[in-house]
Amino acid sequence: PLYLCPQTVFNIHPDFDAALASILTRDPDGRLVLVKSWDPHLDRLLRERLAASGPDVADRILAVAPMARADYLALLGACDVMLDPFHYSGGLSSLEAFAQGTPIVTWPGEFMRARHTHGFYKLMGDEELVARDAAHYVELALAQGRDPTRRAAASARIRALAPAALFANVATL
Repeated sequence: PLYLCPQTVFNIHPDFDAALASILTRDPDGRLVLVKSWDPHLDRLLRERLAASGPDVADRILAVAPMARADYLALLGACDVMLDPFHYSGGLSSLEAFAQGTPIVTWPGEFMRARHTHGFYKLMGDEELVARDAAHYVELALAQGRDPTRRAAASARIRALAPAALFANVATL
C-alpha cells in the first residue's frame, strides 16, 4: 500500500510522527511517500525525526522531488490513501486528490488550517474517513491502505459525490 502525504515539510508537525510510524509498523508492506522540499536540510531533519519515531520503518519512507503537475496528479491517483497531517490540512491538494477519487484520512484540528479536508467531506455528506482522535486516524489509514474493497468503496463514493458537492457547487463561491 502506498500512503501519501504531499504537504510541504514544514506542515508536517512532530505530533504526526508517531502516527506515521504506527501506520508503517502495523502495515509491513506499506510505503510512505513524501514530497521533498526546496531545502535538503529540512528534508534531512524530517527524515531524522521519522526515523527516531520508528527506526524499523525508515527505509520505507520515500521522498520524491517536486514534479510537473500532470505527474503530481498521477501520483495522487496512484496512491492508495492520502494522509492529512495533524494540525494542518490539505486545501488545493485535497481537492486535487478528490478529483482523482483518492481517499484522504483527516483529523480536524482546533484551527481552520486543520479543517479544510473535513469541510470538503462535510460538503460531500460523507465523513467516514474523518478521525475522532490520533488512534482512530491510524485505524482509518490502515483500513484504507490494507483493504482494497474498502478503499474502492471510498473512492467510488468520492467520485460520485465530489463533482456536484465540491466542483460544481456555486453555493460555496
